[in-house]
Amino acid sequence: MPNVKKYFEGAELVDELKGWRLLGSTEVQKNYVRGALFVGDACSQAECAHFYGIPAGMISGRSAAELLDDIFTTGDDSEESWARFHKIIGDKLNPQYEFYSAFRNLVHKDINNVNRMNEYAKTFPGTPIYSIVMYKFVTEILGEKMPMPPAEGERLSQ
Repeated sequence: MPNVKKYFEGAELVDELKGWRLLGSTEVQKNYVRGALFVGDACSQAECAHFYGIPAGMISGRSAAELLDDIFTTGDDSEESWARFHKIIGDKLNPQYEFYSAFRNLVHKDINNVNRMNEYAKTFPGTPIYSIVMYKFVTEILGEKMPMPPAEGERLSQ
């Protein structure tokens, strides 16, 4: 790791330190206009609490390439052709956003639930699939309802 200390020699703090919580996506937003597709963070696809934006960016980038290939191959440059991108990405990501959004709302807003969840996760042997642990904590321990976690092979994170 490079030493960056030299770049801050003599630096002074000019204002109080600040930080902002990043919002997690709850659904795929409009991610296209005729002639352009927006992928990853460019269309607010970050899910900061669990899988960040990298997998969503990779999925949307790959899907954009496939759709662009189809648009250029068929010559169909209509609004409807570009609009398919929103449905493709929504079908892939919205179930995950719904799952993680529900978890954030039920667990992350209460530090006691966060601590309880961490202790509960330790009761599973080996390296459990974390989204399954999350689901069981909410439904069995908290007694709340939430969407099922994405199926294995479709999850963007453990």
